Amino acid sequence: MKKTFGLIVSLSVILLLNTGVPATYAESLIALSSTDPGVLYDVSTANGAATFRTTISTGELASFTGLASLAGKLYATDIAPPGYSFGTINPITGAFTMINNQGDSANWHGLAGAEGRGLLYSIDQDNNNRLVSITAGGVITNIGGGTGIEGRGMAFDNNHGILYATGPEFEIQSLYTVDTTTGTATLIGSTGIDSFLIGLEYDETTDTLYMLADLDNDGTGFPNLYSLSTTTGGATLIGSTGVDQLDGLASLPAAAVPEPTTMLLLGSGLIGLAGYGRKKFFKK
Repeated sequence: MKKTFGLIVSLSVILLLNTGVPATYAESLIALSSTDPGVLYDVSTANGAATFRTTISTGELASFTGLASLAGKLYATDIAPPGYSFGTINPITGAFTMINNQGDSANWHGLAGAEGRGLLYSIDQDNNNRLVSITAGGVITNIGGGTGIEGRGMAFDNNHGILYATGPEFEIQSLYTVDTTTGTATLIGSTGIDSFLIGLEYDETTDTLYMLADLDNDGTGFPNLYSLSTTTGGATLIGSTGVDQLDGLASLPAAAVPEPTTMLLLGSGLIGLAGYGRKKFFKK
């Protein structure tokens, strides 16, 4: 009996250590501020409230930034210095790792991750608003001759293979789809929101397209979180973030990384329980 009990507990410890417990940072949405330095926040899809997560630890400025996830990693654009760069941000420590210099462009304001393709997409405002794809390793491919929109917010619907972007420029934003083969943008409709600090993210679990928008455009007011209709482009207010200058918007898979402290406590507790069980059985 005591051998069986000990084996069960040991297997339970191993299982927990390998499968993990949802990490504290595994929220539904993450936003990056266009500030110096940039700051990551968790954003509630229930009321729009933003909660501080971490500052970009190497002190980089995020300027009109794009944010997206791919294969469990968080990617960002327009991070400086050096120059304006594309790279990854560690969502726990805030460490930024540069991957490329965006082809010498200073204006990749939106970013979207296509999981099934292993690609990220942006619109290069310094190159005729041309759609670009980027591999996780940083290889840039130009697509088409120009979208005609700036794509300050971008998101990819992995359920249906649709790339969304906002535009056209510094005015009331409309929602578009962008053909990832030709780079052609097709109008869906106006969001009714006048902003140039825009973040988009698509939630495949609920089939919801979210938009961050700073209504006073880098003034003293707070950006709001909205849901967008993918058929009309219309925006529905969810709530204020309560944080100024939020821009890029992304999500990470739930329970992407186990929380080491939690794992240690669970493992220690179960090992202790195993010891208690052995003592009890030995007494018998």
